[in-house]
Amino acid sequence: MSQFTADLTPEEAARAAEVYHRGGLPAVARSRDQFARFFDGLELIEPGVALVHR
Repeated sequence: MSQFTADLTPEEAARAAEVYHRGGLPAVARSRDQFARFFDGLELIEPGVALVHR
């Protein structure tokens, strides 16, 4: 599972979201903590919620 985030580069994320919206695609940037809530009640193994390239 992957998620669009603004944690590292908020200005770039806002520009990317706008491009998606102009194309008719909803884009919701979530923080790491907001995304991690999808896994509440589950035991995550290492590395848990992490950047995709890690």
